[in-house]
Amino acid sequence: MNPEISRSSQALSLVCVALLFAGGCHTPNFTASRKEQAESFTQKLKTDTETTLKDRGPLDLDACIDIALQNNVALKSAEVQTRLAKLERRTAFSNFLPSLDMKYNITALDRQPASKMFGGFEIPVQDQTVRETTFQLQMPVFVPATWYMYAMREHGEDISNLVTGYVRQQIAVRVTALYFHCLALRESSAAIKSQVTAAETLAKQAQSYLTEGVATASQTRQAELLLEMRKTTLAETDRAQDTAVADLLSTMGLSPLSGLSLVATLPLTPPEKPLEDLVMEALLANPELQIADRNVEIQKDAARIAITKFLPQLFGFANRTSTSNSFQAFPDLGATGLVGVMSLFRGFATINEYKAARVKETQAFLKREETCFTVMTGVIRAYLNWQDAQGTLALTRKALEAADTRATEMDHQWKEGVLNTSDRLEAAAERDRAQGNVNCAQFQEQVALASLRLVLGGAYLGTAQPAATEEPKHEKK
Repeated sequence: MNPEISRSSQALSLVCVALLFAGGCHTPNFTASRKEQAESFTQKLKTDTETTLKDRGPLDLDACIDIALQNNVALKSAEVQTRLAKLERRTAFSNFLPSLDMKYNITALDRQPASKMFGGFEIPVQDQTVRETTFQLQMPVFVPATWYMYAMREHGEDISNLVTGYVRQQIAVRVTALYFHCLALRESSAAIKSQVTAAETLAKQAQSYLTEGVATASQTRQAELLLEMRKTTLAETDRAQDTAVADLLSTMGLSPLSGLSLVATLPLTPPEKPLEDLVMEALLANPELQIADRNVEIQKDAARIAITKFLPQLFGFANRTSTSNSFQAFPDLGATGLVGVMSLFRGFATINEYKAARVKETQAFLKREETCFTVMTGVIRAYLNWQDAQGTLALTRKALEAADTRATEMDHQWKEGVLNTSDRLEAAAERDRAQGNVNCAQFQEQVALASLRLVLGGAYLGTAQPAATEEPKHEKK
């Protein structure tokens, strides 16, 4: 046996055994790694939040959406999936290109091969150690399945782009809903504070009346109970506001432990088209239907691939082999040729695969029609919800007019001395509550408009680019 080859083999074996034992003996410390990740994550999140909100005043809706579209983790995950789909398409395109492989083989025998064809003499026929290098070039000539596989990857990339755009729209709508929810809770908190002030005045007044003997003890206790109830409601509203702000910050990709100051804006405008036109617009632009269209095409390509299994496949090849065997007359040899492969019988599997592909194609058609119905009913529901919000807004404005008139009258009566302070403050608190209801109704209308635009396929994205509804375009190959 060749001593050099033996020593190399022993060294390689020792290295492999050492690596095997090193990998098997390693036990990860999940507790320490979890602590390390948690600390680094919270510190980075705090730093990023401070950097993002630094030198910013109160945020409007556009600013909140812009920050969310830059930092949201779900959107980043969708963008990663889009990059993966693009790489998969490029990988599928490589099936059209030639492939070049290299093979290197070294064979060391314990003794040199010899032949006794000529008497009793041993004649060597091969070197004891032989090294061979082979280069193999292969080119598909006729492989129809690769065409349709590439088309499927193209449709898959289109779907990833559409999903990413749809995720952007959903994040924008969620930010819109949370933004106006925070503002509505802020309005409710302000109105309840006015009611607490009025209840405090009433409680003090009832206590003074009790001292003077004008009011009873039960009336005083009722006034104190009213004050405590309103304070409790105010505390609950403030906690709900803190929760909503934490949800908004989390959706924006910022630390939910930080504070956030908001300014109210109403950027969404009502649609000018009738309901029938809006339904047609959704059927043309909704991303779910665009995704369904590509799923139908994918199933069509799958059926075509099933058909190609009945056809032959042709490959061209070219090989070049070099050997160190000194007994070879031609140590360098080349070969070219054509290989054809055709499946003749696979136990009816090919036929059944084709039938299954046709069934899946029909299923994709039906799924698209089901999505059409879902989108149509979604548009109708969102449109009617917007009309309900309009009706609620009109009603709250009427209530504000009535509360404002009553507060004005009570203010005049208080100045004339015919009305006590607690009743005047209660009327003012009622007016503040009516104004808060108007603001909340406006916020609710904005959320309804955002939901309607989402189902139409063009959600409000703030100062970012409008949601894309056109066909995705591929880069030139």
